[in-house]
Amino acid sequence: MQSLILCGTVATAAVHAQSNLKPDWPMPPGVDHVWIDQYPIAYQQHGRGEPLVLVHGSMGDYRTWAAQVPELSRHYRVFSLSLPRYYPEKWNGRGDRFGVVEHARAVADFIKALDLGKVHLVGHSRGGAVALKVASLHPEVIRTLLLADPSGMENLLPDSPDSQRLLAQSRHLRQNLIDAINRGEPEKGAEEFTDALGVPGTWKRRSPEQRAAFMDNLGTAIGDSGPRPSTRCEDIAQWNFPVQLIHGARSPGRYPAMGMAARQCNPAIGQAVTVPEAAHSMNRENPTVFNQAVLKFLAGR
Repeated sequence: MQSLILCGTVATAAVHAQSNLKPDWPMPPGVDHVWIDQYPIAYQQHGRGEPLVLVHGSMGDYRTWAAQVPELSRHYRVFSLSLPRYYPEKWNGRGDRFGVVEHARAVADFIKALDLGKVHLVGHSRGGAVALKVASLHPEVIRTLLLADPSGMENLLPDSPDSQRLLAQSRHLRQNLIDAINRGEPEKGAEEFTDALGVPGTWKRRSPEQRAAFMDNLGTAIGDSGPRPSTRCEDIAQWNFPVQLIHGARSPGRYPAMGMAARQCNPAIGQAVTVPEAAHSMNRENPTVFNQAVLKFLAGR
């Protein structure tokens, strides 16, 4: 297994035999790790060609992209990573190294540590908020940006009763999950959280592996209880790389509403792709169309 180390924010791609610097938790078979500011970021890589980095959302990890990696890696060198504090660490939600800005810096440092240059960056949900912050803080690492139902643009919504209702739904969703964890009913909370982002029965239709991955990251819900930073319209207006928005046909209304607001900030952002027969987890629920949308956008870029 390869282990790289990044000291502070200065990247180095040299391979180190770190006998005295090992993760405090086991790395699963086939998973590499890179030390970013003394934290072992777990990742998998597949394929060859231009680098494509996949950033998961809440209660996810590198396994979130299981339905994307086989197809995308036929065309690109695909990296699926776990953000700090997500599986394989089993975090209890207490401590540092957690937040959208911190994770954006970790993603940028990850790209630099592996000497990837400019990458195709894909972010889903909370991972979309992370990707948005990478675009704001480290645009030099981005070749193209793909945002699937991204959070992080709530401030772009108009100050209207409808917008306030959409934002209240998001706050309630996270708080309801935390309350369920504190009551000792984590699986009930997981089901309500997942069904609210999709349709009733979504949790029960998840495979045992997908449900286990959610539960493996349950502690991050506690760490993610605070407000998330928003991306400014003026930041979006300055993007000079291609951007693609992707939504599920049954995604909660706040996501396409934020996407439309982002397009008003930067008219160069094209029409969003809508994945049919899918909600917020469109990459799981209709991976064929999702993968086709990603590949079509990236073709020739």
